[in-house]
Amino acid sequence: MTLIPVHMLLGFVLVLSLWALATLAARAGVAPALVMLTFVWGVAVTVLGMSQDRLLIGGFNWMTKMLHLTGGLVAMGQAEWLAGRIMQARAPALQR
Repeated sequence: MTLIPVHMLLGFVLVLSLWALATLAARAGVAPALVMLTFVWGVAVTVLGMSQDRLLIGGFNWMTKMLHLTGGLVAMGQAEWLAGRIMQARAPALQR
């Protein structure tokens, strides 16, 4: 039994959640360049995850796996960062 399908599902949920936060961030007035970076990062992590077994085969496959792991961790950090930016952008509206 392999856990790869579960891992892929969780990865897709992470990326979809990241994109949902980016959409909320855009609506909250967060800088458009940062919102676009988040969308592009989600695409990059997904593409790397889906193709990592075909990149750098042999003894160098570990580098692709580490790059994918790093990309996922950065995506989690981006999600937290975006949530903080959304809260900052909405704080003045909540104080009225």
